[in-house]
Amino acid sequence: MCEFIEINFPVSLKRICEYAFYNCSKLDKIVFPQNICDIQSCAFSQCRLSKIVIPGFINNIKDGTFCNCKYLTEVVIEKGTGAIDINAFRGCSNLRTVSLPQSLNIINSYAFKQCILLQDLIIPDTVEIIGEFAFSCCSNMRTLKLGESLKTIKRNAFYRCSNLQVVTFQPLITEIFESVFAECTKLSRISFLEKNQTHINNALYIGERVFCNCISLAAIIFPNNVKLIMKETFYNCKNLKNIYVGNNLEKVEELAFSGCSNLLKMELPKSTKAIGKNSFAGRSSLEDVILLPNITQIEDSSFQNCTSLKKITLSNNITRIGKWAFAGCVKLNAFTYIGNDDSLAETDVLEIKCEIVEERSFDNYKSIKRIGFSNAVTTIQKFAFYNCSYLREVIFINNIKEIGEYAFYGCQIESITIHTSLTNIQQCTFLNNSNLVKVNFDHQNSKLKEIANDAFSNGLSLLEINIPSTVETIGDDCFFSCSKLKNVILPKQLK
Repeated sequence: MCEFIEINFPVSLKRICEYAFYNCSKLDKIVFPQNICDIQSCAFSQCRLSKIVIPGFINNIKDGTFCNCKYLTEVVIEKGTGAIDINAFRGCSNLRTVSLPQSLNIINSYAFKQCILLQDLIIPDTVEIIGEFAFSCCSNMRTLKLGESLKTIKRNAFYRCSNLQVVTFQPLITEIFESVFAECTKLSRISFLEKNQTHINNALYIGERVFCNCISLAAIIFPNNVKLIMKETFYNCKNLKNIYVGNNLEKVEELAFSGCSNLLKMELPKSTKAIGKNSFAGRSSLEDVILLPNITQIEDSSFQNCTSLKKITLSNNITRIGKWAFAGCVKLNAFTYIGNDDSLAETDVLEIKCEIVEERSFDNYKSIKRIGFSNAVTTIQKFAFYNCSYLREVIFINNIKEIGEYAFYGCQIESITIHTSLTNIQQCTFLNNSNLVKVNFDHQNSKLKEIANDAFSNGLSLLEINIPSTVETIGDDCFFSCSKLKNVILPKQLK
């Protein structure tokens, strides 16, 4: 067993081999000679050292050199050292201060992981890369100053630094990988410094879940070189209220803002081309969204359960509204459409211009009263407007070839005109439309063959119906409980 308490190395010493003093549990003090140039892996791992000064002649602090030195409180690294390798100071649970030199280029993976008492950190201006998990679980870190040359922060580098409050990125940053600041629960302010157009032309990559569960983050201003917000970037940032995304954003991926229940407003720039599934779902405080002309698709559940959303600005170029896209948007009642000339037209009519209205796109959408379909619309899928209980007027056009089952279940439509392109009315399509008074058919050109089960059931206000001669089948309970229905004209060839 190693019994050393203190070691003064001779001035002629150049190298200390790997594991040389490993687990010398009584070794409290060492003084390195100024000319030493190589300390190899795990040389002092699990020693009792309290303070060390590392001479600048040591270019590289090797893997695990001081790993698990649990009594170490202070580290001074002199100018000349260029790299700190994997696990170099990992698990130094009493380490409070680290002085890093203005010669350091890289801090490698896990270098200071679980240094739980490390409080204030200054990254030198010479550092270009911080490796994965480098400072993760430094739970008492309060302040972090990032250097001017920093370009890359790898995944989970500051994961669970739960007392970190403010982070400022310097202009040269180009890569922030996944989960870098995830679980930094006191992080309240993020800022990016910009200097010139050259910097803007170099796209900044921000990975998945970078700010996941940063529950104190209230606002963020992205620089103009951010082109993509990846999935779950702000997952569960429940206090995030304002976000500015710059002028060059192209895409917001799925679940990017999931759980951001206090987000009030989101204005996407003209450069934005796509927003992913669930990207804003559940933002219960979001009141206003502007989707500019380049956005052509609204993906599945994009705004599902945005219960405070009152107004949305849509492009005239929308070609797809996905499943559940606006389901549960109970207050959405104003629509502004952007023309090709950037003109704005506000209306209370939801004008749908995509070819297919997918299932449950507007499920339980309580505020909508009027819907208009453009000539582009051919299909309304099942449950598309399920239980839109304030919907009173629907303007169908002749190109609609299919309306799915339960598509208008529980609405309050007062009058319906079935055009010639429709060949069947599926089951429960207009079930529980208690205000429906009249159903009009184009008898002269009708192609309608079937009216399926419960299609108009519980149409309590329906007074009369004249079914086209082309209809061959009327399903079970098709007009069940239509208690005011007095006049019914059936086709002769009904089977």
